[in-house]
Amino acid sequence: MMTHEEIAKILAICASVDRRQVSQTMIVTWSKALDQTLCFNEATHIVTKYYAENRHPIMPCDINAMHRDIRQRRVEAYGRIPIPDGLEDEPEVELLWRKNLILAIQDGHPAPDEVAWNAIGREPSNLGPVLSHAPRITRKPL
Repeated sequence: MMTHEEIAKILAICASVDRRQVSQTMIVTWSKALDQTLCFNEATHIVTKYYAENRHPIMPCDINAMHRDIRQRRVEAYGRIPIPDGLEDEPEVELLWRKNLILAIQDGHPAPDEVAWNAIGREPSNLGPVLSHAPRITRKPL
C-alpha cells in the first residue's frame, strides 16, 4: 500500500507527461482506487511503461489492470506450486503456507518460500528451500 506522498510522486510523473493538475483530492481518490498491493516502485514502472506506449492520460484502472497482469505473470513464470515438506498432515497450515507463497510470488519477492515458512512460524523439514516445483534429476544405477 502506497502512502499519500508516494501517490503524489506518481501523479507528478503523470503530470510531467499529460499536464494534469494534481490536487489533494486527486491524491486521496487515487489512494482509494489503486490496488492495495501496489508498491511505489512497481507503480513507477507501470506509469513509465504506459507512457512509453500511450498518449492518453493514465487512470487508476489502467494501473490496476497492468498490476494484476504483472502479478499473474509472476505466478505463471514460477510454475507449479510445490508441496511443502512436512505439512502433509496439516491441511490448514499447508493452505496458509501456499497462500503466503503465492502472495510472495505475486509481490516479486526473491525468496517466496522463505516468506511462506516465516508466515507459519516454521522451518522447512529438509532445512533447505522448497524446490519440489523444480524438475527432479534422477540417475540410473551403473
